[in-house]
Amino acid sequence: MSIASKLRQVGAGYKDIVYVGGTTHTPSDVSATEASLTSLTGGVSSSAAAGDLVIAFYNISSGREETGMYLYAPFTASPAFDPYDYVGGRQYLNDSPDATALIGYRVLPTAEDHVYVTNTGGNAAGMVAIHVFRDIDQSDPIESSYFPTFPSNNPPAASLLTPKSILVAGVGGTAFGATSVYSSSDLTDFQTGVNAENGYGSVVGVGYSDVSDTDPAAFTGGTSKAIAFTLVIRPERQ
Repeated sequence: MSIASKLRQVGAGYKDIVYVGGTTHTPSDVSATEASLTSLTGGVSSSAAAGDLVIAFYNISSGREETGMYLYAPFTASPAFDPYDYVGGRQYLNDSPDATALIGYRVLPTAEDHVYVTNTGGNAAGMVAIHVFRDIDQSDPIESSYFPTFPSNNPPAASLLTPKSILVAGVGGTAFGATSVYSSSDLTDFQTGVNAENGYGSVVGVGYSDVSDTDPAAFTGGTSKAIAFTLVIRPERQ
């Protein structure tokens, strides 16, 4: 047995990460919209609460790199319009049509009812997938992140070292007039959606897995012209 496998068997001292729920959102191509955190499905609650981890994957299909796309806390938060943290910065695939993606995350200081989604570029098609988790390490929830060489619809394998950590994997695709969503053979509570707007097509898919699977299968459907990622989420200590 490997050292990593032995470490993962030592679960005492860590909580089980709880899936609160997920959703998808179709944003405007030119103005700010609100992606709801009070209509979540598939988990223990329809709403996110203080201390929960929100992961929002925002993908845009267009004819350029989108430098004006952002994810913010609501204007009622303190401070107002507090930006999400981004894993790996802005990801860009130059492939006609292009894809630009943000992987945002935020540990909620209080209950928040939406993610504020903005893009200043226009003439584009965007799509957002959201997952919310509870009983995560609030001070440092992202244990590690992995990105393959783009384009790819296959999230990379990950190393899960902390006991009871989980894997979150996603793909954001781009294709002219896309209509097909993604599917996954091995991820749980899979959230997927497609937006064909302005002649472009943005497809997203995000799901998660526990310790039994650290190498997600390639997504099917959608498009292989895509940006993929894998995150490892660290649990809260007892």
